Amino acid sequence: MNTKTAITLLTAVAVIFTIPAALEAQVKIPAKSGSTLDDPAEAGNPSAVPAASRSQFDNKSNVSRSAPEGPSQMKPQATPLPKPGAVTAVQRVESPKQNIDPKKMQRLAELRRELRITETARQARLALPTDDLFEATEPTKIDDLSESTLKKVAEYLDLSGFKTVTVKPFYLRDEPGDKELSWNRSLSLIEWMDSHTELKTEAFKAGGPDPVVKPTPKKVAKNLGEAEFVGRIELHLQ
Repeated sequence: MNTKTAITLLTAVAVIFTIPAALEAQVKIPAKSGSTLDDPAEAGNPSAVPAASRSQFDNKSNVSRSAPEGPSQMKPQATPLPKPGAVTAVQRVESPKQNIDPKKMQRLAELRRELRITETARQARLALPTDDLFEATEPTKIDDLSESTLKKVAEYLDLSGFKTVTVKPFYLRDEPGDKELSWNRSLSLIEWMDSHTELKTEAFKAGGPDPVVKPTPKKVAKNLGEAEFVGRIELHLQ
């Protein structure tokens, strides 16, 4: 190879390496935009990395970033206890008043006094001498003179409200047959009261006769403290 041929080959090689460098210098690289959506060509490029966007909460100090409160706000609040020494208002509920008839109460008081009735809240008792209730000739027949007293007894039974009347006879031991007589007298008294009061027949009960063991003061006595054994019929009311 002569000198002229070698120079020609070196010149050709230099031209080959010079052309890519010149082309590369002519290519312009576009400036990078602040947003990946500004350039439509770059929007379709999946390899492009989007720029970090600013938070929507930046520079908004009035927006709370704490978690919202849960259902605990809906819990009922307990009623505070009153402080020591504090005055607490209490509503007073009064029961309905019962209708009390003053005339009825006054009449009951009069009957208790006239008949010498011993009365409590649940029971009452009165005694009637048998010699004043029955006739002398017919010992089991109610004496007409005693009906005024028995009518007061019937009035008391209707006003007092007792539902049960037990007739209890007491007889003397001196005379024979007084026990049977006292029993028959109590039955006669029950029959009379049954027809003169508003109580039902089942409300009256006959008690067994008992002897008189305690003397009672005489109604008419010459000396103070004189006593005698008197047959009687007691009414026990309940």
